[in-house]
Amino acid sequence: MAQRALNQETITCPICLELLKDPVTLPCGHSYCRDCIQTNWDQEQKYSCPQCRETFVPRPALVKSMVLANIVEELREKELRPPPADHCYAGSGDKLFCRTDQQIVCYRCSVDQHKGHDTVSSAAERAQRQAQLQANKPLLLQSLQHKETDLKKLQQDAQDINHSAQRALQQCGDMFTQMILILEQRCSEVEQQIQAECKTKLSQVQELQDQLQVQTGLRGDFGDVTRAVSVLRSKLQLTLRECKLTEPEPCTREDFIKYARDITLDPNTAFQKLNLSKENRRVTAMDKDETYLGHPQRFVGWCQVMSRESLTGRCYWEVEWSGKFGVYIAVTYSDIKRQGTFTECKFGYNDKSWAVHCEESKYSFWFKNVESEVSGPFSSRIGVYLDHSAGALFFYNVKGQSMSLLHRVHTTFTQPQFAVLQNDNDWILTVCSPL
Repeated sequence: MAQRALNQETITCPICLELLKDPVTLPCGHSYCRDCIQTNWDQEQKYSCPQCRETFVPRPALVKSMVLANIVEELREKELRPPPADHCYAGSGDKLFCRTDQQIVCYRCSVDQHKGHDTVSSAAERAQRQAQLQANKPLLLQSLQHKETDLKKLQQDAQDINHSAQRALQQCGDMFTQMILILEQRCSEVEQQIQAECKTKLSQVQELQDQLQVQTGLRGDFGDVTRAVSVLRSKLQLTLRECKLTEPEPCTREDFIKYARDITLDPNTAFQKLNLSKENRRVTAMDKDETYLGHPQRFVGWCQVMSRESLTGRCYWEVEWSGKFGVYIAVTYSDIKRQGTFTECKFGYNDKSWAVHCEESKYSFWFKNVESEVSGPFSSRIGVYLDHSAGALFFYNVKGQSMSLLHRVHTTFTQPQFAVLQNDNDWILTVCSPL
């Protein structure tokens, strides 16, 4: 039964509800009588399938379906009608449509197999279906218009996204081009300044050489001097080619922050009564010993701790402090003794460390066990700036964005420095990020 119903749907035209005459198949796969689909398209503005509503642009050429044509021809020869359920073997006559079984029947079948069913003339059914099709047509067209509107909106959105991406790419390209130009300009300025300094130094050397030659009057007798000066000149040229421009000293806190270093404290150097916290950036004096393991770098007898990082070049860091008896904020060489007398181990009491002692009432600077009074307003934050290669060490009083100099040191550093903190009891020190 299912197979016969399928066969009837296959060989029946959905427009005229008759057996297919000169059957043609559309690109979507549905089949119609050639005259029926041509008439339908001639009355429409768009060429679409009446069943699935797929639209074709341009109007497709109608190709005859040989398979369906052969099936219909065979049925016509046997004078059979292909209902989807039971076959109707009645002769010609007025055709009826059984709405209950959804099939075309003859009058004889309507009073026999389809007795009591809802039957109407096939013409009436065709007219009703065509009317329904016409009634649904505006809704279908409206739905199609909505879909076309949505499609246009999506296309516009895609264009907007593409334009935004192009603008972003253009802006990025312009920014990088500008950065390259700035770098090239800066490089040119540096090269010109180096060349100018080189020219000045070479001129001085040449002037000195000329003076020596004039004063002696005997150039041949002073060949060794001439050769020595020439060697010095060559070395100076090499040095000037390799030298870099000295950057200006920082003046504002914003300048100092450019050289900020991330400082952490080394637990292996901490005295037993010091507690490290805040990812080893805060140190607190305790009454009881901490559970540290023995280590050769640990201070014994002195409430001190060193940084994990060695410091060279230009470095800047800040320390927050609190306590009744003051604290020492210092830098030191790594070979300072960990155990011994206060002049051997304590920060600021030897030639291996430089320290500022901070109290609520005053500041003082210590080096080689010599105290120097330091004047300045009270602040709980101290900034330390180290220019290792220049042999410069500065201690600043920091309040917000303002900085006031407490003490400066100019010397020659022979080893890398380490940031260090020290006091005896009732104090807390925190290495802060200046950013």
